[in-house]
Amino acid sequence: GLATEQLLGNAVLLGQGEKEAAGASVALLGLSVNWKVASCPSSLDCRVGSEDDYKIMRIRASANYGSYVADSSTFMVDVAQPVNFQVSRTSHTSILLNWNAPFHGPIPSTYILSFRTIGVDGGTPTEIAVPATTFSLSGIWYADLYEFTLCSQSIFGDGCAVKPPAPVVAAAVEPAQAVQVVFVNEDRVIISWTEPAVPDGFESVILSGINGSNTSITSLQQNTTYVLKLYPKSVAGDFHAPTGPSTAEFVLTAAAQDVTVRCPSGVCTGTSLQVAWTRPTGVMIQPKAYRVASSQVSLNGTAVQSQLDVTDTVTSVILGDLEKGRPVTIRVLANNRVFPTFYALSATANVIPVSPPSSPADLKLCMVGTTLVQIDWMPPMDSGDGTTNGLTIVSYLLDYKASGAVSYEPAVEVFGQSFTVQGLQSGTNYTFRVRAQTATVIGTICQARCAPIPPLGLVGEASERSLVFGRVPIWDELQAPPIVDPPTLYNLFVGNLFSFQVRALSLEAGQVVTISATGLSDCGAELVPNVVGNPSLSTLLFLPSVQQMDKTFWICFLATDSYDAFSDQRCIRLFVASPRPAFTRPDQALGDPDAPTLEAVAGCELSIRLEAHDLTSGKDVTAQEAASRGYLVRIQSDTSIALSQYGEAASPSLPAGAVLAESDVEFANPSSRMFQPGRLLEVKNRSRILSASGSWTLSQPTTPQVRSPTPSFARASE
Repeated sequence: GLATEQLLGNAVLLGQGEKEAAGASVALLGLSVNWKVASCPSSLDCRVGSEDDYKIMRIRASANYGSYVADSSTFMVDVAQPVNFQVSRTSHTSILLNWNAPFHGPIPSTYILSFRTIGVDGGTPTEIAVPATTFSLSGIWYADLYEFTLCSQSIFGDGCAVKPPAPVVAAAVEPAQAVQVVFVNEDRVIISWTEPAVPDGFESVILSGINGSNTSITSLQQNTTYVLKLYPKSVAGDFHAPTGPSTAEFVLTAAAQDVTVRCPSGVCTGTSLQVAWTRPTGVMIQPKAYRVASSQVSLNGTAVQSQLDVTDTVTSVILGDLEKGRPVTIRVLANNRVFPTFYALSATANVIPVSPPSSPADLKLCMVGTTLVQIDWMPPMDSGDGTTNGLTIVSYLLDYKASGAVSYEPAVEVFGQSFTVQGLQSGTNYTFRVRAQTATVIGTICQARCAPIPPLGLVGEASERSLVFGRVPIWDELQAPPIVDPPTLYNLFVGNLFSFQVRALSLEAGQVVTISATGLSDCGAELVPNVVGNPSLSTLLFLPSVQQMDKTFWICFLATDSYDAFSDQRCIRLFVASPRPAFTRPDQALGDPDAPTLEAVAGCELSIRLEAHDLTSGKDVTAQEAASRGYLVRIQSDTSIALSQYGEAASPSLPAGAVLAESDVEFANPSSRMFQPGRLLEVKNRSRILSASGSWTLSQPTTPQVRSPTPSFARASE
């Protein structure tokens, strides 16, 4: 029996009754159903066939109009396809899929999930039998885009029941984190978020086609509650994560406008700031109140926070007790009149409290000839933030006035650290003043967008010095280094105290002249002030050591008066000489092919004079001067080499019978000794010289070769 059909439009509902069929088909008022029948040639021979023959019920639908009938192709009744096939969650290494069973018919026992990597040539889809309605694909590469196809497994075989639903495209992408509203006004909201906590490059966080970690959403309406949700986009292709963080509920709040941060009353102390704003215009619902919050981390690491709440009629507050030079974050918020617990951020300022720079350091005045004054200075110790170089000094303002003048001359802007003033009157006392100037951008302020706070043009404290024009310290040319380039070189000797006096004076009465020197620490020299006043006399003292031999030291002198006016610089060079003992006779080295061979006849006395001196490594030093400084030498025997028919023999002592006359313990400069060979053998003798400092210097003079008699027969019969 087969259930009778009921037609509702183009749908057939079975189960309203039964209808007997004697053959292999039945017609149900437009629906034809047929099936296979077992083959039975006889009652004793009935071939039942396969089990599948009894599972397949083939259906054909017919439509009629009058006497005309049109039949469809036959089809089979099978399980329906799954519905709501979707990606429910992803991470940077996995994709989670889920779906629902068919809305009608039996629930499939198994689903066939097929997936492949898009864009991979020759990629073969992978099929997986899934008994549940969810599947997680893990351990995948974040840069691959996958296509998933799902169908119900047919009850008639291993394939799909019918054509599967549309494929789903997905990729491994990590959801964003911590999305929040950072700014809201009457028609726009700015949100920011934290990118996924995965290695760099795992995905690009994109919202509305914008790369980054913040965006602005416009065209919102007042009096509406909003919730925004963020879905990151994969780097693999056009796929967004199915999940993401949401903002808290918010409504548009009219924000404070034209927020500014400046110094109170234009006076910058570095310890206070004024925050001002205007009430929003063209908005019916005004904020109920305003809040100004600040946060600063002090130099010792302590976080200092403050909060000022004011009514809607107040549009300015002063933040005090700030620490100069330390960044401070200032937030201006508007209180929603309808939702009083909600404060909408109107503006955020990140600033550094600053003050004008301190006075320039080390201000110096120097006469150049008799017509100019050169003014030099160093940057201020406090650039405005408590450090020497935290803020940029853009220029300096220099002005001056004569004694008795009511006002200063117009200031000159100087972009360096030196300036020359001319046109002054000789004999007049002038006061010079230098101030540092900054054009400081103390930070940025973010309202509709972030922008730098207009720079503050701050002029610092002044450094002042006075000078009677035409009168600076001068050197006594009889007691000062001459003006030569390079400076005069002086030879210094180990163990000999070197002294050098310099004298300077001022032509202006009442001045105290001070003499200073540079280069003292390099060599350990000392500048001793003999007389401080006018004139001033100082003595340079330097005792060279052995470790300083062959080194040159520069010492430069400068004279300064009570006005800090200074003279020209005078320098000397000091060279510490080292011993340089050398033979002067004989003057050929041992082994020199041009050295003469001295021959002697047996029984005849032969004497050779050896001479040496030490001129040191100094420039143009004589032996007598070196001797007076303690640089002495002596001559001693070093090595003797005897040659005979049996070979060559070296000895550290003189050959038998040889004499090195005079004492070998006496030091002198120059030094001389007589050498007399002894045995009539071929002899080479090498001598050495010892300086008074105790260091040996080997020399290789040629000593005589004394040849022994070698008689032989000139003629013989046998």
